[in-house]
Amino acid sequence: MTPLTVPVPPGARPVAGIDFGSTNVDVVVRTAGGDGPAVRHWTLPQDGHPDEARVRDVLAAGDVAIEALAWVAVTGGNRSRLPAAVGACALHQVPEVEAIGRGGLALAGVEAALVTSAGSGTAVVAATPAGARHVTGTGVGGGTLVGLARLLAGTADPRAIDALALAGRDAAVNLTLQEVLGGASGPLPPSWAFPTARSAGGWRGKRRREGLCGLAGAGLGQTVSAADGGRVGVRGACGR
Repeated sequence: MTPLTVPVPPGARPVAGIDFGSTNVDVVVRTAGGDGPAVRHWTLPQDGHPDEARVRDVLAAGDVAIEALAWVAVTGGNRSRLPAAVGACALHQVPEVEAIGRGGLALAGVEAALVTSAGSGTAVVAATPAGARHVTGTGVGGGTLVGLARLLAGTADPRAIDALALAGRDAAVNLTLQEVLGGASGPLPPSWAFPTARSAGGWRGKRRREGLCGLAGAGLGQTVSAADGGRVGVRGACGR
């Protein structure tokens, strides 16, 4: 892969990146300022296949006109439908696996890592200076969490799910290793809870919605962790 950072000289035109995900569209715009580059980010719900009009619309949601940009990097689903340029602004298409690898390494500040991208589903990418490759993945991801929370707790709002989960305990819904085995199992502590359907029926508390959101989040995290396989010494995570 080429270097992860692209300097923005003072006075240079802004640049942007757009990730057309299956659930959300994420937009990042970087501008040059007196104290160094400034970065803005916003998110919109996905709405059909990306095209020139959609590129303009998602940028306009952040009060950015594409004519003001030097270039836009695009990744995610159906990016190949997009033209090579919109007006005089070039669109650089970045394969999704490469984007995940680059992003994970840049965010973690390391040269090699196993990057877990937690979006609607979960992709696990091995990223090194030589390139990025898809190692494994699972359909379990943010979409699973939202679906479970809608059924179990009556909400599909990610912020509400997060607040409920932070206020709850998955162990109030699950059975712990202490209860099942009488103690720890290898590196897993006695308090670790099994996210199984049988355990989910073992309710032992008053804050039911909070506990169920904690259950959904913990089960998701454990499933994704099991999928990564541990093939690289350093792990990173990105996405939602």
